[in-house]
Amino acid sequence: MNDLTDFEWSRVVIFPSYAPNSDAEEALGFEWPAERLPTYNSDAWTTLIFATEDRVVAWCMLDTSTVDFASAIRRDLPVVLDASDAVFKGTVGVYGIIFLALEVAGSP
Repeated sequence: MNDLTDFEWSRVVIFPSYAPNSDAEEALGFEWPAERLPTYNSDAWTTLIFATEDRVVAWCMLDTSTVDFASAIRRDLPVVLDASDAVFKGTVGVYGIIFLALEVAGSP
């Protein structure tokens, strides 16, 4: 993910739909209004929240019909990755959907 961003961040949270503010606070370590996101009530989106230790520096919505993090996340819990661990391998599936899987150190 570092190669795709032009701003400083130390971790990214892959945030699923319907996760409440309390999940965002636990994942980020500070309050953040996740329930206000336009993606909150929709299965059609995954939200990436880029943060430093004390603030959100950027966030984006990804349409799950184009990019799917299904192999990287559980649908009901946010996943927190340090910048050095946020490395994904993409494959293009049926209808051009890009599936992103976390790359694990030492795997081919």
